Amino acid sequence: MARALQIPRIKFKSIEQMLEAMKPQAEHSEPLIIEDTNVVKVDAWASINHLKDLLSGKKVLVKKSRNCKFRYFDLKKNIGKFEFIPPLEEEQQTLDGFLSQGEQLLEKGSPERMYLQETLSGHSEMAEEFGSWRWELLIRVSSACGWGLPDSNELFVGMVGAETPLHFDERENLFFQVRGRKEIVTFPFTSYTSLYPFQLHTHVIASPWSEIPETQI
Repeated sequence: MARALQIPRIKFKSIEQMLEAMKPQAEHSEPLIIEDTNVVKVDAWASINHLKDLLSGKKVLVKKSRNCKFRYFDLKKNIGKFEFIPPLEEEQQTLDGFLSQGEQLLEKGSPERMYLQETLSGHSEMAEEFGSWRWELLIRVSSACGWGLPDSNELFVGMVGAETPLHFDERENLFFQVRGRKEIVTFPFTSYTSLYPFQLHTHVIASPWSEIPETQI
């Protein structure tokens, strides 16, 4: 069995130093943790009040799960109209509503969890906040690694214990943790077939002519 390795971690000193460290990692599709980049104003984001001020009264996408797992699904892909029970619910609500409901679930000891996932590009009220980000770092790193321009961003806010199951992102990521803790486990793309990307179902095939053993598909 392969031994789990800790993701390499370095302290940010300069953009040039970051580029030198990231380019070989990108070439081999390997992750790298860089501390203290200060792409955003971390001191401000450390307080939830900053986000409340930015998104005051605005609706955001909130996902609700019956447990801690947040599985992705797309009902448009169910072209056969098969019976399917969605693993979670999605609705638009305010940040204050999301935080309040999350606190209530924790107080009740409920196994349910909530997860906020919002694309910030469409929020005009974020213009001033975007202007304060270190775009030189973002653009130079993305270009040097051959990822193109950083033209999309997502905000994630999860309750304690929220878990995103194993998945594959179609685009390269620069992930910035500004509050709390998050455990991330990555696997090399060469291990794809060992990660069971599709569910296995056991079927017994009956034949009047011969005995066919139980088959895994």
